[in-house]
Amino acid sequence: MPTLCFIVRTVQQYKEMDRLKDIVFQVVKTTRLLLLVLLFSTPLLQGVSGQFDFGGNDNGNNSNHEQDLVVCYGNGTFQQQIDQGKSVVVGEIPLGLINLQIYLKSDQDVDIQLRSGETHIIDWQNGILSNDSKETKVWRGDVITYSGYNGVDGIDLGNEYVLFEDDDKHGIQNSYTMYAYGYRSGYATITYSWTDRKGCTSTDENNNNNGGEEQGQGEESSHDSSGSGSFSQSIPHNDIVLVGDLPAGLTDVYVRLESTVDIDIQLYDEQVDIAIINWEIGIMKRSNFERLLYFEDPNNDDGNNVYIEYSGYKGEQRPDTFGHEYIYISGTLPRTLTLKVLGYAAGDATVTYSWGYYVPIMAAAEATAAVASSSSNLNKDRMNILHNIIDEHTELSYSQCWQALQRTDQDDSNPNNVMALYSRNSIPKAERDNGNNGVDAWNREHVWAKSHGDFGTRKGAGTDIHALRVADKTVNSERSSKDFHVGGTQLNKEEPKQDCPLCKETTNTFEPPDEVKGAVARMIFYMAIRYNGDISSNGVTLTVVDEVGTPFGSSTRGNGTIGKLSTLKAWNKQYPPSDEEYHRNNLIYDIQGNRNPFIDHPEWVDEIFP
Repeated sequence: MPTLCFIVRTVQQYKEMDRLKDIVFQVVKTTRLLLLVLLFSTPLLQGVSGQFDFGGNDNGNNSNHEQDLVVCYGNGTFQQQIDQGKSVVVGEIPLGLINLQIYLKSDQDVDIQLRSGETHIIDWQNGILSNDSKETKVWRGDVITYSGYNGVDGIDLGNEYVLFEDDDKHGIQNSYTMYAYGYRSGYATITYSWTDRKGCTSTDENNNNNGGEEQGQGEESSHDSSGSGSFSQSIPHNDIVLVGDLPAGLTDVYVRLESTVDIDIQLYDEQVDIAIINWEIGIMKRSNFERLLYFEDPNNDDGNNVYIEYSGYKGEQRPDTFGHEYIYISGTLPRTLTLKVLGYAAGDATVTYSWGYYVPIMAAAEATAAVASSSSNLNKDRMNILHNIIDEHTELSYSQCWQALQRTDQDDSNPNNVMALYSRNSIPKAERDNGNNGVDAWNREHVWAKSHGDFGTRKGAGTDIHALRVADKTVNSERSSKDFHVGGTQLNKEEPKQDCPLCKETTNTFEPPDEVKGAVARMIFYMAIRYNGDISSNGVTLTVVDEVGTPFGSSTRGNGTIGKLSTLKAWNKQYPPSDEEYHRNNLIYDIQGNRNPFIDHPEWVDEIFP
């Protein structure tokens, strides 16, 4: 599959100048690589290398091909990348198809080539059909019409066709391979159809293969409700490449592009001609993270709104990560969106994608809406479903958490620093606690205190970075194993650098600043769902209770409690997720492979923790 590539810019001034210079190139590049998600039951996104799908399984290499046919007639469309000066395989054409028509269209000069074994059937230099305009010839019983290499009507370069005419319904009698030769690099759309198939007698509707046909407005798409994948993709220098369509009906779409060189994600709603993400003209065009309410539920149900989260065109803000960008679309898309990528040099990138992350909990909510069930049973069911969504993630070692936290808790206003959770102090990454570097160092704070369940720093609950945060060494010590609640005296023990003047503590409780109260609550609720005592929890069961002074230490091994439930629920509601939380959640999804559902859906807290 093809790969993405781009240029590294080391200073912002150069980046902006380079972008302005490239606008001229971008204007003419509106028709490029389009990956139709709905083609041939493919995943959400794929590389730009399509193939014919005629419903058989041997592509013409089996003389008894008709025994394997399951599709009598159909059509399809796919995209193919074309490299300058090269012939690329478009696909195999099997025996038995009747009235096959293939159309190739590109904004570059591209020639169809057709071969049967070593014989060049269509080729402008030495093919049996080689004219610049329309011609028809018979080869071994097959009547083949070619548009000519000057295109339709002899005047439309890059717009060619080949037809297999078969009024007697004998079916194609030879196997063929179709190629496309590019006089310039570009992309071609291949559209094809056939009306019947030799030996195919079924009239069942399932024998109609039009899975490769793009869905029209208002039509149901045939994609799976959830899935994931990755591919490698290339981009020419100073080019805009369309990575793929995100079709209407998809939910919770995540796409991450990662390259060693600079890339910019672009996202468009072409139906209404809106640039959603574009560094110059988009609704979203910041260099760092931003979140946009794009589709608002007409019934004012926030749970049904569609939000778009974007890393920003500087990726993770460090110069070596300008090529690390992502989008996350929360909710169900009512319209198809188109994802593109702008590159500043030719190179490679990996595209990782997923969709339908929360489909199981959504489906369960719909299924139980009309079914009488006790509140306690319903809450337990939802807990179990959410647990099954977020468990089985990648587990880090405790030492690996140092590096992970330098990504997830980075101070984006100063990428050389990390941001402490409670104090909000920006601390150099290099000043992590090694036991000898003083009170101003930072260390790893277990928001669910590790002594509440006695899980220590073992893989799993002890290293889950959803609830492991950067903290000032002194503040971490002061918080200790206390429950979360309001009230107490201020923490202000270190001068001239204050510990956490907005934090308060009592003998049994700790109150963080307002700025992070919601984040703390959602981390606690995450841990209670994630670690429920099953095999994936490594024997750890965590429960949020409505009390303070909860037990801790070795006596709680495997069964930890923490409070205070009513306070944490109030914080979740009063202090909604911040951009910092949303961004962190997406970074952890890349690292661990799971999300904190209460950041994406804070409204679920009251439903699951009554």
